[in-house]
Amino acid sequence: MSESTDPATSRIKSDTRGRRFEFRIISCEDLLVRVIRAETCQIEIPELGVVIEPGNASEGFITNVEGVLLRIEKVLGMTKNWAIRDGDKDKIEQIEELSNRIDAVKNGEFAITLILEDETGNSAILGE
Repeated sequence: MSESTDPATSRIKSDTRGRRFEFRIISCEDLLVRVIRAETCQIEIPELGVVIEPGNASEGFITNVEGVLLRIEKVLGMTKNWAIRDGDKDKIEQIEELSNRIDAVKNGEFAITLILEDETGNSAILGE
């Protein structure tokens, strides 16, 4: 990313090359690594089977790895409520398994890879 040379504006110009970041989370300390996600960024955690695609309702955010996991857990909670309402026992079991894996990651017991892919180059993993 590069700042605009016009001092009257605070807009940021996009990097047209696109960016891909991969970070291996193997310990509790890795949960503190900073994550910057632009609206155009796809997030993937292959070990959890999680892919978060950019779309019209996508929001950018600045957080850390743990914050990304908390966002995933929030969506899982909503999805589990729908599955309970629908009586979908298989879906409930899948969600509980995924939640247990996320807990293991947060306890430093299960390693994952966080991948950010952003065609605009405005996302990053800092502190690698």
